[in-house]
Amino acid sequence: MKVRVFNVKYSPNLGDGLLCECLEAALIEHGCDSEETYSVDLAARTTYSGGNSSRGVLMRVLEAMPAELRRLALHIPIQAQLRRRWLPHYARTLDGVDAVVVGGGNLFTDVDLNFPTKLSAIVSMTAERRLPLAIYGVGVTSRWSDQGKRMLRHALASARTCYVSVRDEASKRHFDEHFGDVVGVRSQIVRDPGLMISRYVQPKVLSPESAIVGICISSAIAVRYHSDITISDRNLLSWYVRLCQQLQAAGLKLLVFTNGSPEDVAFAERVRNEGLARGLSLTIEQPRTPRELAVAASTASILIAFRMHALIAAFSFGRQIIGLRWDPKLDSFMQSVGMPELVFDATRTSPEALIQATAQPKIPLSADKVAGDAFAQVGNLVHALSRDAGRAGTTKLSSWS
Repeated sequence: MKVRVFNVKYSPNLGDGLLCECLEAALIEHGCDSEETYSVDLAARTTYSGGNSSRGVLMRVLEAMPAELRRLALHIPIQAQLRRRWLPHYARTLDGVDAVVVGGGNLFTDVDLNFPTKLSAIVSMTAERRLPLAIYGVGVTSRWSDQGKRMLRHALASARTCYVSVRDEASKRHFDEHFGDVVGVRSQIVRDPGLMISRYVQPKVLSPESAIVGICISSAIAVRYHSDITISDRNLLSWYVRLCQQLQAAGLKLLVFTNGSPEDVAFAERVRNEGLARGLSLTIEQPRTPRELAVAASTASILIAFRMHALIAAFSFGRQIIGLRWDPKLDSFMQSVGMPELVFDATRTSPEALIQATAQPKIPLSADKVAGDAFAQVGNLVHALSRDAGRAGTTKLSSWS
């Protein structure tokens, strides 16, 4: 089969690319066409890049606006991008395709109608071509605007949906509540595709003589923008520096990096400068591709992070992980691998308390077993697609071209 997977592969957040590359590789390993099975970025990006350096500034402006005003302000640019860029990009990639997958990642979310606009467009195009559609391993949020939910429900009602899976219990509950009655397929829970990264990337070989603690830096604006946690730049900056000081004082080596998002890169530089002002010398590593992010995550024996896919990669390589609470998806992942107690609130947990947690390693589930489960579940996806693909048409719609 020739399969197109729609997601946000080329997001500045390299964690998105990491899970997408794993999903592509597993689809091919399960028999899909190796040349014609690949991801299509919903924002029409085609390469990995650091993103726009002004993204953090824009996030601050939008953060300060009421939700309704923000949605109105973004309506015109989103519609302009849809017509001029996104729709032509989607249409070009659908010719000759046997099936379409939407996944994985936190795609079923409604922030300013961004994803509802993109998803309803690609689902409608898939339906009009009578291609089988699968939704795979997605995150689904609880909060939807009436307009966003209505758009996506209308598109899904006409689609040829043959398979639906989500990545956690909360996502299943939200999908079934908002969209279950229109897809006609029972949703199921699967492992995040990023958990297969150890299948496709060689990790760093750890030295038994010295432990390395990895810290994946996230900016305060990113934490606030995607969660209900309120933490100031100054407080998170100080918290990171104190954590690094305490870890070095305990004789531990540090690996400090980001997931690639420009607001995180800028914040990591502020952490470095603040550390220098306090007599702490830090080197910030900056992965440029998902593979480099995976290798960085594998380099540490213990990884502390807000970003879920940095933790997912580290877990896949059998490393100890400690999560910092923000988006509920992080708690859901840690629960799924048996470590809910290793999620800490940076606004309430001192660096000293966090260091105590690093001294008590716990990996209750076999990383190899979890990665194997994730791979087998992609096989179930391929089976569902192949079962329906023979009945699909390949009509090309000039109206979307």
